[in-house]
Parts: sequence; C-alpha cells; structure tokens
Amino acid sequence: MWITTYRGEKHLSELAGRLFAIEGPESPMLAAKVEEALLQTNPHLGNLDHIPEGTPIVVPDVPGVEPAKGEKPANPIPNRLFDETARSLNGIVDILAAAADRKSEAARNTLQWLDAEIRRARANQDVETEKRLIDFEAEAKARLSDAEAFRARHQDILGRMKRDFNAFE
Repeated sequence: MWITTYRGEKHLSELAGRLFAIEGPESPMLAAKVEEALLQTNPHLGNLDHIPEGTPIVVPDVPGVEPAKGEKPANPIPNRLFDETARSLNGIVDILAAAADRKSEAARNTLQWLDAEIRRARANQDVETEKRLIDFEAEAKARLSDAEAFRARHQDILGRMKRDFNAFE
C-alpha cells in the first residue's frame, strides 16, 4: 500500500491505468479488480468531478496486479505508522468508553438517590416534593438513556474505524 495524489483523471479507469500495469488478455478483469480496490479504500473516488488535484489517494496492493513503473514509492507506508495509529485509536476507544461509563454511573446514582427521596416524600405525604422529584427522575432517566446511546453510537463508529483501519494492513 502506498499514497499518491489525484492528478485530475476524468475516469477511475484512467486513474487505475496510471497507478497499475494493467496489460494482457485479462486486462478488463484486472482493471475492474483495481477500480474496485481503489473505491473500497477511497470511497471519495466515486465522483471524480468534485475531487481537487493533489487530493491524497491511498493505493492498495492488488493481488495479481503490479504497480505501474515509477508510481509506487521505494518506501511504502511504514508499519510503525500503522502501529502508532492503532494505539491512538485504541486510546480514543478507551477514553470514550470511560466517559460513557461516568455519564451512566452518574445518572444511575442520581436515580438511586431520587428513588429514596421519592419514597421519603410519599411516606411524609409531601405531594409537591414528590411531583418535583418524579420530574427530576424523568430527566435522570433521559440522561441515562442518552449516555447509553452515546456509548453505543461511539462503539459503532469506532468499530467501523478499526475495521477500515485494519483493512489497510
């Protein structure tokens, strides 16, 4: 895998032809394979009309197809870069999970406290306080629901990021 830049090609097939040596009787099949790999790695290449020249393109290794002469740099993306990025991504996952846990725990603690206070208000027949506490309880339940949705949303996003990132290796 290596990185190059977009040079204003009008069609994906033109870009594929610049980056890979697509020759021989199987060239239509190989071209389709290269184009699919390019799109999978760079979804933004789906519409070349809106891509400015100089935009970075990640060029995947395509089994059975060699890079065009002079296109692949001598030093492809070093593994160390992937390792450091993977560590950073895992750190982000841990930080967001901890934040979601803190939000959920705070909401649960609030709900537990409110439950006791609501029971106390009922025992004292303090209807006004009970109503206010029930309103607070509804807000705390909404915060708990939001915290759980936050965790699920970020787990999904980061899971997809990890899968995409691992596809590069």
